[in-house]
Amino acid sequence: PAARVGDEPLLVHLRCGVPVAVGRDRVKAAQALLRQHPELNLIVSDDGLQHHALARDAQVIVFDARGVGNGLRLPAGPE
Repeated sequence: PAARVGDEPLLVHLRCGVPVAVGRDRVKAAQALLRQHPELNLIVSDDGLQHHALARDAQVIVFDARGVGNGLRLPAGPE
């Protein structure tokens, strides 16, 4: 349920029909996803760049019209 895992993972699953895993430990979540769906050959991780222990073959960074942040240092973050 969205109340437990958030609305974004639920929407991705419902709209795209792909398996989704949710967890603080991205490595464990990815491993569980691959155990349950060994046919997968691609995992997209929201905020995966922040999780250095998560192995990767490629990284993609997407910006919206606001560009890169708001000019403030962390922890202020983007507007």
